[in-house]
Order: sequence, then C-alpha cells, then structure tokens
Amino acid sequence: MTNRPWHLFKFWSSLPIPIIYLTFNIIYWAAGGTNNDGDDWVYPVLKWGEEPGTAVMVMAMAVVALPMIHVGFFAITMRRDILHRMVFPDRIEDRGVENDQVAI
Repeated sequence: MTNRPWHLFKFWSSLPIPIIYLTFNIIYWAAGGTNNDGDDWVYPVLKWGEEPGTAVMVMAMAVVALPMIHVGFFAITMRRDILHRMVFPDRIEDRGVENDQVAI
C-alpha cells in the first residue's frame, strides 16, 4: 500500500502518450516505413493502409482507455483514504494539519 495521491482532474496527463504514438505511427506509415518483415505497419492491429477503420478504433480506444484507467486509480485511492480514516480516525495527518503546525 502506498500514500501516492491521485488527482481526478490530472487525467489529461495520460493523453499525450497515445497522441504522440498516434502521430508517430501515422508519420511512420505515410513515410513508407517498414518493419523487419517488410510490412508497412508496426503492429498488425494498426494497418493504416489495409484496415484504417480498425486502426482508428484501436487508437480511439487508447485515447479513452488511459484516462479511464486514471479515473480507476483515483477511485481506488479514494477508497484507500476512506478505509485509512476508518481504521485510524485519530491520526493528525488525516485532518489536513501538518506536523510542524501542531502545538506541543
């Protein structure tokens, strides 16, 4: 278990990965790039020249799936924090007070 925070509205940080890969993949295909077997695709599911509909669907799913995974991790984090507050209700850090602000 970890205390790594997950913020819901930072889901956008997962979008550059599929967008950059999509850009690379289209440029690679358009420039005539080939894999080791001479095929004009990197992965069989991304055959832009032969099956563009499938390739578009796979990339759209990636653009949607990564933010959804982020939201899933956010939900798990929220459940973790709720459980922690239930098990340790008297912990100072759970009240939003830093240790150096507590009067001794």
